[in-house]
Amino acid sequence: ESYQFKKVTVEGAVTSMVGMHAYIERDGYGIFLYIGHTPSSALVIGNYIRLSNVRVIYDLERRGGVHLTDFPRAEVEVLNAIAPLAMTIDTLTSNHIGRLVSLADLTVESIDKHIDGSFSMAVMDTQGNRITVHHPRDIVQSISVDPDSLAIGNVITVTGPIRDSLDGMQLLLTNINDLIVTD
Repeated sequence: ESYQFKKVTVEGAVTSMVGMHAYIERDGYGIFLYIGHTPSSALVIGNYIRLSNVRVIYDLERRGGVHLTDFPRAEVEVLNAIAPLAMTIDTLTSNHIGRLVSLADLTVESIDKHIDGSFSMAVMDTQGNRITVHHPRDIVQSISVDPDSLAIGNVITVTGPIRDSLDGMQLLLTNINDLIVTD
């Protein structure tokens, strides 16, 4: 039976990340999950997840063959979450892309609101190292961070996946519960 264009439920471990997109593996079989522009803090290397209501698509030209899509309409359940890695900015490497990390004692240097509804914060740690914290658009209102609730000079702790961007590594903030303002 062909699963092409059918909605399915898939369980497996997130084994790799390509940008915001994930590879899910179970019992020696893997599949690419194309999520569009809807990031999720559940998609972290090591998390064992269940995806319901995703669609199977075959697109060799753009996605390398069989993959899952329709992520914005999917139900995502983390069955076995991993603990975030407590890191410092200076210890981050490309090996951490897609990994869930927690960075503490970050001072907000600037907040840039973007026209698409996303925002970015330039932050600096106590050693003078800098990274961008990015809050994407299309986050569900109930877990979205309001950039007006933050101020330059705030000291924060942020937990989220590391992603690569044209400007270097970024920490992705996708849930208000992953942000602690300490000062």
